Amino acid sequence: MEKLDLTERERRILTSVARGERSKEIAARLGITATPSQLTNIYAKLGVDSRASAVAIVLQRGLLSMEEENDRPSHD
Repeated sequence: MEKLDLTERERRILTSVARGERSKEIAARLGITATPSQLTNIYAKLGVDSRASAVAIVLQRGLLSMEEENDRPSHD
């Protein structure tokens, strides 16, 4: 199995995606812009074409843990 070189930012984005956050929410919380283009780059690295596939791949390969990020958004 090849090692995927995801940046810290990409890992944070994927964690947010796995939690069901929308691109605008992710961008605002992480202080970034152009989340869709970053997702496209992540998809290319993973060889997938959707959010669900990206999350499935990184969870299956143990590259992402749902506990990685402590600043979880509140949906109150």
